[in-house]
Amino acid sequence: TQLKLRNGFLELINELYSDAVTDSNSTETYTTKSGTDILYNVTIKKCGNGSHIKISFRNSTSSSLPALTPIFTWKTNAFKPKVTVNDFPLQGFRGSNSVKLFFGDAGLSLSEPLLPSSQLYYTSYEFYINQD
Repeated sequence: TQLKLRNGFLELINELYSDAVTDSNSTETYTTKSGTDILYNVTIKKCGNGSHIKISFRNSTSSSLPALTPIFTWKTNAFKPKVTVNDFPLQGFRGSNSVKLFFGDAGLSLSEPLLPSSQLYYTSYEFYINQD
């Protein structure tokens, strides 16, 4: 009985204070890259049924990429936002430059053209509700 109770508390602690996971266009553990034009890194920390996400990305080509270019789609439901509840605009920043993004259950995509650059853009979202 004590062992069952202890294991139950450990499961609760692991759910509430889980470790952050990382993913990228090269590992594709939780996301699937959408082409090879945008390189990205993702860090996600899940707490209960909500998550915090940090993303860095850059255009790896010598050309501008058009609006609506997808960056990644979700591979699993573990970190995927709930359908229509968490579809929202984000902005990626690089110094004084920025680019508009769209984040949701379909993944992450550009909302406006992305200029070619060797520098990273950064964005994050503090809390969204997961499907899983």
